[in-house]
Amino acid sequence: MLWWTCYTSFKCGEEALVCLEQMNFEGVEPNPITIVCGLQACEIIGSIEKAQKMHAGILRKASVEMDTAVGNALINMYAKFSMFQNAWNVLYDLPSRDVIAWTALITGYVYHQCYQEALHCFVLMQSEMVTPNPITLISILKACSIGETMDKGLTIYSQMLKLEMVRGESAIGNTLVNMYGKCGLLKKAQELFDQLETKDVISWNALMSAYLAHDHAREALSCFEKMQFFHIFPDVVSFICGLKACCSLGLAKKGLELHAEVVRKGLLDREHIVGNALVDMYAKCGLHVAANEVFDSLSVRDPVSWTSLITVHTQLGLTQSVFSMFSSMLQEGIKPDPVTFTNVLKICSRICCVDEGQLLFDSISKGFGLAPTLEHFTCVMNLLGQAGRLYEAAELIKWMPFDADHAIMHTLLNLYQNFGEVNLGHRTILKATRQEDKDNVPFVHLASMYTDQSRRRSFYESDTDALCIFQ
Repeated sequence: MLWWTCYTSFKCGEEALVCLEQMNFEGVEPNPITIVCGLQACEIIGSIEKAQKMHAGILRKASVEMDTAVGNALINMYAKFSMFQNAWNVLYDLPSRDVIAWTALITGYVYHQCYQEALHCFVLMQSEMVTPNPITLISILKACSIGETMDKGLTIYSQMLKLEMVRGESAIGNTLVNMYGKCGLLKKAQELFDQLETKDVISWNALMSAYLAHDHAREALSCFEKMQFFHIFPDVVSFICGLKACCSLGLAKKGLELHAEVVRKGLLDREHIVGNALVDMYAKCGLHVAANEVFDSLSVRDPVSWTSLITVHTQLGLTQSVFSMFSSMLQEGIKPDPVTFTNVLKICSRICCVDEGQLLFDSISKGFGLAPTLEHFTCVMNLLGQAGRLYEAAELIKWMPFDADHAIMHTLLNLYQNFGEVNLGHRTILKATRQEDKDNVPFVHLASMYTDQSRRRSFYESDTDALCIFQ
C-alpha cells in the first residue's frame, strides 16, 4: 500500500500500474484504496483503455456502490478524459452522491470549458441539498468568469456570504477577484481584494491581470510595486504582468529594472515565458537590439518568442530579416501561429511578392492545419490589389468562411480607388452590404471614388483644351 501511494503522489503512473499488475499476478485482491490509486495512475499516464479495463474489473467483482471513494475516483477520471456520459452513469449508480462526486464532475466540465454544463451540475447538486465545499465554489466561480454567466456568479457569491464561506478562504477570495476582473467589474474586484483577510501573491496577480485585461496598465504596475511594499515577493506571473504593464506604458527604464530583478532571481533560465515577455517588452518599447539579445539568450524558443521578434522586424521593415527568421523558425520545428503568418504576409505585401504570399497563405490551412483569419485575408487582398489583380482580390471575399467586415471592405475600396475602378467598387458594395446594415461609411467611400473620378475627368478635359491651344 505504501508503494502505491508513493508512486501516485509523485505522478509515477507507469510504476504504479506495474505494482498493480504484480499484485494481480501474486493473487493479492486490491482494496478500494488500491483501486483509487490505480485509477489515478491511469489518469496520470493518460490511458483511458487501462482505466476502462479497471472499471470493468470492478464491476465484475463487486458493485461500485460498495465504496463511494472508488465511484468518486471513476467520476473524476472519466470527467478528466471528457467522457461525461460515463461519469454521469457512475454518478447515478452511487447510492449517495456526496460533494466530492459532484465536485469531480463540475471541475471536469470547467477543465474542458463546458461552463453551462458545470452550472447545470451545480444546480442539480443544490437540489439534492448537497453543500458545496471550497473546491466546488472555486470551480463554479471560474465558470462564472465568462460574461454570460456573471449573474449566476453574483448569486453564488451572495450565498457564500450568507454561509460565511468567504471568510478565511483566500483561494475563494482570489477566484472571486479573478471573476469580477474578467467580467470588467474592476471597482468591485478592487473592493473585494481590499476585503481579503489574507492577500497572497495569487491575490495580487489576479488583480494585476484584471487591470491589464482592461487596459489599466498604470494601476497594474502600481499593484506590482505595492505587493513588494507589503513583503509579498513576485512570482513568474507577477513579473509577466509587470513587464506587460511597462510595455503598454512605454516605460523602458522600469522594464530594465524588472529585467535585472528577473536575472537576479534566476527566472530567465528556468522560465522561458518570462523571456518571451522581455522580448515583447523591449520590442514594443523600441529597444530592438535588447529584444534581439534576450531572444538569442533564450534556452527555449517557442512560437511566442519567435513571433515577438518577427513582429519587431516587420515593424522596422526588415524584409530579409523577417524571411530569414521565419525560415529558421521552421527549421527548428516550431509551428508558426496566426500572428506569425500575419507578419510575414505583411512583408510579402510590402515588397509585392505575390506568388510567395499566395503560397504562404495556402500553407496556413494546407500545411499547418490552421484556419486563416480575417487579417490573413486582408493581407492577401492587399497584396493582390497592389499587383493590380483587382478581380482576384474581389473574388477572395467569396471564399472567406465569415462575413466581410467594414475593415476588409475599406481595404478593397481603397484598392479600387487607387486604380480608378469606380464600377467595380459600386458592384462590390451592392453585393456585400446588407439592407439592415446602417453603416454609411462604405457609401461615403464610394462617393469619394466618384468625386476623384470626376476630378480626373475634369483635369483630363482641361489638359486636352490646353494642348489644343498650343497646337
